[in-house]
Amino acid sequence: RNESKPLSWDSEWQRCGDSNPHGVYMNIVSNKQEHTNFGEFPWVVGIYKNPNIFLAGGSLIAPKIVLSSAKQLFRLKQLKVRAGDWDIATDNEILPYEEREVQYVLCNDFNIRTNGNDIALLVLKRKFNSAPHIGTVCLPVSGPFDLANCRAIGWNESIGGGRALMISMTMNFTQCAAGTDETLFCAKGHRRTLRYATGSALVCPKSYASANRYYQIGIWSHGDGPRTHIMFTNVTKLLTWIQDILSHI
Repeated sequence: RNESKPLSWDSEWQRCGDSNPHGVYMNIVSNKQEHTNFGEFPWVVGIYKNPNIFLAGGSLIAPKIVLSSAKQLFRLKQLKVRAGDWDIATDNEILPYEEREVQYVLCNDFNIRTNGNDIALLVLKRKFNSAPHIGTVCLPVSGPFDLANCRAIGWNESIGGGRALMISMTMNFTQCAAGTDETLFCAKGHRRTLRYATGSALVCPKSYASANRYYQIGIWSHGDGPRTHIMFTNVTKLLTWIQDILSHI
């Protein structure tokens, strides 16, 4: 199967995983390495409880399918997903974000005690439209991946000046504590954390391939801070479940 076009696909969309390292229609100048450009990572979405309460991050894996964490979402209703947003504190972007209501949320035997199977698929009522700043991330259907250049992407509350831009944080893989659920792996970030991190994607490029095309290997489950372990759900271990759901939608 062609990995560039996931199941539940639409012919108007470009291939999955392509980032825009110089941004869409603009390139910000910043001395902060973690700051992203507008539209740089077009699969990143925010998940909200109506009307506008931010709950979790997520990733668009097909035009009407979002991948996220179960722990923030598995008992909630009246959710919506926002794609194409960059500064969640303002509406001043060069292109507008889009919102879609969630039809239902699917979980996979999430264990609230161990955080095992901390994964959710959100099926939307309507698909998102393809746009320069709205796209999909690739699932990790094949490797190997460049584990030295993996990053988690999401938002903090504010960077000052009333703005809350999307942040990209490079991750280093570490040993998990004994007894960690087998569906989780551990990593540490650099310098700062992501305030709105739960559900956000951990993505990596492939080894010996484009450094600007990304594949989602993890979902931010829990843990924060640059000096603490962060637990990620292992998307590769749960890929069969994801693909089975997608094949029936």
